[in-house]
Amino acid sequence: MDGDKRITTVDEARDDIGAEDAMISNVHSTNKSGDLAAPTRPRTAEEECAAVAASIGHKADGNKRRARAMTIAMTVTTAAIPVLIGLSGSDFWWGKFAPSVLAAISALLVALNGLERPHERWVLYRRYQRLVQAEAKKYRFNARPYDGRKRDRLLASNVAQLEIDLQMEWEGLIPSRSELASAGSTVRGQSA
Repeated sequence: MDGDKRITTVDEARDDIGAEDAMISNVHSTNKSGDLAAPTRPRTAEEECAAVAASIGHKADGNKRRARAMTIAMTVTTAAIPVLIGLSGSDFWWGKFAPSVLAAISALLVALNGLERPHERWVLYRRYQRLVQAEAKKYRFNARPYDGRKRDRLLASNVAQLEIDLQMEWEGLIPSRSELASAGSTVRGQSA
C-alpha cells in the first residue's frame, strides 16, 4: 500500500515529491574537534518530529526551572526584609543595610522576571511540545491527515509550520527597547 511507504533517503524523497519540495535532509554530526563528520543516514519524518518535540521540551524544562527559581528568590528576599527589620533592633547593618540590599535584589529579580517572562515561555514551549507530539501520534496511527500517500511530507510540513508559529509567538515575548529602558529606569529608581 502506497500510504505505508516510508521514505528513508533524500533520493526517495526527490522521486516521491520532487527535488524542490524535498524536506528530508542528511543528518551530520561533528567529531570531538568540531569538524563535520560524514553524514549518517537521513532521519525519517517521525524521527525529525521526535527531535523537534524533544528540543522544544528541553526549552520548556529550562524555563520551568527558571520560573520556579525566580519565584522562590523573589519570595525569600521580599519576606526576609521585615524579618530583618523586626529582629535587628537598632543595629544599622541588620536593620537598615541588609534590608536595603534585599529590597534592591528583589527589585532586580522582579524586573528581570518581567523582561524574561519565564512563566510565559514555559507555557508557550510546553504547548508547542504537546502540539508536535500530537502530530506524531496521528502520524504513528495513520490518523487524518496522515492516512494518505504523502504522509511523511505532510508531517514534515506540519511540524515545520508549528516551528514557525512557535518562533512568531516567541518573538512576541522578547522585550522591546522601550520595555528595556523602562525596566532600567524603574530599577534605578527603586534602588536609589
